[in-house]
Amino acid sequence: MCKVSVIVPVYNVELYISRCINSVINQTYRDFDLILVDDGSTDKSGEICDEFAKIDDRIIVIHKSNGGLSDARNVGLDWAVENSKSEYVTFIDSDDWIHKDYIEFLVKPLLNNSSVISACFLKSTTERILVDNDYSFNFFSMSNEEYWIRYYSNSACAKMYKKSFFEDTRFPIGKICEDAFTTPKIVFKADEICLVDLELYYYYTNPLSITHSPWSLKTIDKYEAAKFQSLYFNENHFIYAFIPAYCRYYCHLALAKEMVMERYNDKKLHKKLTDEFHSIRKSFRIPEKSLYKNSEYLNFALSMSLEAIIQEIKIKNNERLKSFTFDLNLKKLFLYLKFRFKNVLDLSSVVNYNAAKRKVFHTEYLVSHMIKKKILNLLEILKPNK
Repeated sequence: MCKVSVIVPVYNVELYISRCINSVINQTYRDFDLILVDDGSTDKSGEICDEFAKIDDRIIVIHKSNGGLSDARNVGLDWAVENSKSEYVTFIDSDDWIHKDYIEFLVKPLLNNSSVISACFLKSTTERILVDNDYSFNFFSMSNEEYWIRYYSNSACAKMYKKSFFEDTRFPIGKICEDAFTTPKIVFKADEICLVDLELYYYYTNPLSITHSPWSLKTIDKYEAAKFQSLYFNENHFIYAFIPAYCRYYCHLALAKEMVMERYNDKKLHKKLTDEFHSIRKSFRIPEKSLYKNSEYLNFALSMSLEAIIQEIKIKNNERLKSFTFDLNLKKLFLYLKFRFKNVLDLSSVVNYNAAKRKVFHTEYLVSHMIKKKILNLLEILKPNK
């Protein structure tokens, strides 16, 4: 069997860490080492890790001063590279947990191909525990770019990587969106992605998490991450991944430039972001031929464009949308959008909200679930005041 390094950063999670560790040590796949990196916890998390290490020799506990999630992951990676004979590495956040077949099912697709990454789906939950169902193993393969477009997942978790993919890559220190800066670089090192068609990773939704907290200057990392991804895909000629990334970049930049003034009155930063905003509006062009070649790409691009429209409406205090004028030089995209959904997306003349909503649900067009959600979000925003 091929040994796996499981890396878990730990910080002040005494309520959840036992659940996480138990889900790993009870895996059907047994040949792994579990690297617990105590990132300077001030509660009993570190002690709990030490107790588990006493009863299972596959567990390694590293205690360090607080440096953040990225630093803790990097320390775990360094240990795995220098001390473990593992071929693969996977990451689990300490308040999450995994299905009993997680490691076994993610390792299987990799055994006969050294240049792939395996992934599974995440199940978001607020429950403290979920009963593992018995699953039949099933997976399908696709190119790295197709995976990124269809299943866009910045998370470093719920994936199994060749450890060598991290030879020259680490997580950035001090970012709250550290995965968004790292995951695409790793995913695009693989020749293909093997997707296990199961929810094997349980993502615990903690309302106190920093990723769910209100917008702050720290959250500007989201804009920087989106910018990084658009530049990365453009420079490496991943055209299908580039366009949606550019839409996300524009969307987060539009939000950031307004929020720095509204909440912080930071005129200097607002001017910088505004200048950048106007600059990219003038420079962006969609490659016409590539636009219509890939239906999955088109669905994703349409969805991200809708997200950008939603963001603009929210920024402008929910003013009614008069026309599709969100200026990204996306005229062709919006013409296609309006043609495809006809009256469903003629939102400037929506009078009967419920009728429009029903039309979205019952449309005969082959619309992705993601786009339907965006349309419904738009309709909710534009719903006439009672």
